[in-house]
Amino acid sequence: MSLQIKMTVDAAQFKRLMKRMRKLTGISVDPEVELGYGASYAPSVHEKNRNYKVGEWKFLQTAVDEHKSSYLKNLAKIAKLNFKRGMGINSLDGAMLEIGNNIMESSIRRTPLDTGFLRATAYVAIRKGGGSGKGKGRFPARPRKTGK
Repeated sequence: MSLQIKMTVDAAQFKRLMKRMRKLTGISVDPEVELGYGASYAPSVHEKNRNYKVGEWKFLQTAVDEHKSSYLKNLAKIAKLNFKRGMGINSLDGAMLEIGNNIMESSIRRTPLDTGFLRATAYVAIRKGGGSGKGKGRFPARPRKTGK
């Protein structure tokens, strides 16, 4: 068992962008981003409040909550910019992947160090069709180097 959180996009919130993408490509988009940790012990570390030397419990949920207010606003901006850059149907996927990676970077910084290799199992996955299981696969999260 692993720890994961799924984020979806409500097409109604991006009606003009989705309509334009559908008109140009003929394809309806409904992407989903999955953020998680592949280690079997990830849920236990996430849910149990312990005195970790470095890091904290609820590391993934805290990161998602921290970015929640800006994620929709940034998603629209990034998707529009990607569309202008010629990414077409992949504009929204790219935007969701970028935001997912930003959230995961925040989560990785909070992940306890004294729990083995948990940080190394972080991933971000893009799926098509609202989580139908068909997708572009998993991408390892891109952690930034910190002074810690």
